[in-house]
Amino acid sequence: MKICVYGAGAVGGSLAVRLSRAGADISVIARGEHGRAIRRAGLTLLSGEDRDCVRLPCEEDPAALPAQDLVIVTVKGPGLPVIAEPLKRMATRGTRVVFAMNGVPWWFADTLAIKLPPTFADLLDPGARLRSALTPAQIAWGVVYSSNEVVEPGVIRSTNPKSRLILGRPDGAADEQIDGLVALLARAGYEAKASADIRQELWIKMLLIVGASTVSALTGGTLQQMINDQSVRQLVATLMREAATTGRRLGFDIPDDIDNRLAYYRDAPDPVRPSMLQDFDLGRAPEIDNGILAFSAIAAAVGQAVPAMDLVATLIRAKKTFMKKPSGTSP
Repeated sequence: MKICVYGAGAVGGSLAVRLSRAGADISVIARGEHGRAIRRAGLTLLSGEDRDCVRLPCEEDPAALPAQDLVIVTVKGPGLPVIAEPLKRMATRGTRVVFAMNGVPWWFADTLAIKLPPTFADLLDPGARLRSALTPAQIAWGVVYSSNEVVEPGVIRSTNPKSRLILGRPDGAADEQIDGLVALLARAGYEAKASADIRQELWIKMLLIVGASTVSALTGGTLQQMINDQSVRQLVATLMREAATTGRRLGFDIPDDIDNRLAYYRDAPDPVRPSMLQDFDLGRAPEIDNGILAFSAIAAAVGQAVPAMDLVATLIRAKKTFMKKPSGTSP
């Protein structure tokens, strides 16, 4: 099975190295200095004292690759509309598309009995590019639990060796190709499984993004620093509980394990810097439209009050707006 990882950044690069070492035929799409470094010296994954470097095909344009059986998309949410057309071309050649990323997807509310504001669809899929490019039968979704960071071009550090990946189709149907990918991920060292309710799995994962990642981006703190500060930890837990209550209103079975989830990171040996903090630090577009803003909109649609979430959403939106430099200023 030929597999292309579209976006060999923190999560995608770690995934590509591990799948390659498990014997998969892996290629990656990466641009800029990161892509040039991969083509020059290979893709390197650091984990503890281990250093693992693999040589694999790396292209900027997916059209330069032969037909792939599977493409795993690991780009950030703001970058999805840009790659909709390339993904359509790849799918037309018979490639299955798996999105392994955070955030509420454009198809999330298709089968939910709620009325979302008209702006919601454009928030998640501007111009309906993804909906036009791919049919539900062509895609699957992956919920990723894996902490990684690009520390220099071509080099990624994993700060959480116990990586997990949960896969499922939007319609919940069983799928042999997904089962095959689950088996491959297990050989690559992931805790992997298929799910008949990927929406619920995604919502459970996103509690941490809505809570911890947003507060980390606002404060600059690592997960360990926030969880070991009593007042900050209380804010993170409040955000997560508001999101959990909203999920239950949608019919999801959300476990009451927030304290345990936060305690897991309290004594983690390596500092965990959420991707939203990394994005703000590097001046990249953060994933807030398909994250806390989408959660806030869904809460409003089901009539669930989420005062802490609404406040943090306002602050995060403002930070994203204010970080933009006025036109004509020096970089």
